[in-house]
Amino acid sequence: MEIPKTWQKVCAEIVASPGNVLVLGRGSVGKTFFTTYLANQGYKAKLKTGVLDMDIGQSNIGPPTTMGVGIVEREIKELYEIAPKEIYFVGVISPSHPVAQRNIFLGLKKLLSKDFGLDLFIIESISYLRDKNFMNLLLSLEMEVISPKYVIIIIKPTDVPDNQKDEEYLSEKKMESGCKLFTISAPKGMKAKSPNKRKKFRIESWLRYLKGGKRYLIDKSWDIWEGEITQLNIPCGLLDKNNDYIACGVLYGGDEDYYYLFAPPLEREVKKIVVGTKELEKDIIEFCKMTDAPFEELKVLI
Repeated sequence: MEIPKTWQKVCAEIVASPGNVLVLGRGSVGKTFFTTYLANQGYKAKLKTGVLDMDIGQSNIGPPTTMGVGIVEREIKELYEIAPKEIYFVGVISPSHPVAQRNIFLGLKKLLSKDFGLDLFIIESISYLRDKNFMNLLLSLEMEVISPKYVIIIIKPTDVPDNQKDEEYLSEKKMESGCKLFTISAPKGMKAKSPNKRKKFRIESWLRYLKGGKRYLIDKSWDIWEGEITQLNIPCGLLDKNNDYIACGVLYGGDEDYYYLFAPPLEREVKKIVVGTKELEKDIIEFCKMTDAPFEELKVLI
């Protein structure tokens, strides 16, 4: 898809004087497309560029149920080519879920408290929800903890003022906080993902994340759980002694003495395991079961 000239203009200005960039908009307006383009422009300008993906349902950096931060190491075609450097486990895939709303607040604060030493930091926020109270609270928190130099609002072509319908829309203004607000229109032809395509993307995202993973045994007598295990085949987040998430895993089976966990290779001991709430798709569970990786006991701090 061709990059609109208005997008090129906005990104050129940002790259010339980089900082924190907050990207906002409804679903299917091209937030990820814009974020990918800006990330590439930053990388080509030799800026140390990072991305925080807050889309817990269609996560590109880290698996669904997480928010992830990644550093751009090369020019990319898709945002999911950026490896996660830090993740925060939210536990669900819908931001309208009460658990999600609390954890999005906590995760944003946690991830933004870390110093990644970036020149350009792009934060792609969640799509607008009907819960205006939550969205207002989230925006206030984003403005506070991100302190963006730029805010980008992407609108649908149908939302462009009537007198500019036939043009690539761009408006800009200085906000009281000192940041610059750009409102731009989505490219024509941007289509919403169908439910089936969204499901397919979630599965592919999990399989990318779990590729090369290991099978771990978790002794059922260990007191390491945060949340109640009411079913298997669920995601979980693995915390270290500093309450940072090491990784995300899948609790996919068990026997009389152990639970079975599939996760990326773990470099640190686990202090707590936070339990997710929604059963994962069968393709993900089958992937965990079909691996020929040998079991090893999870290394934990008790």
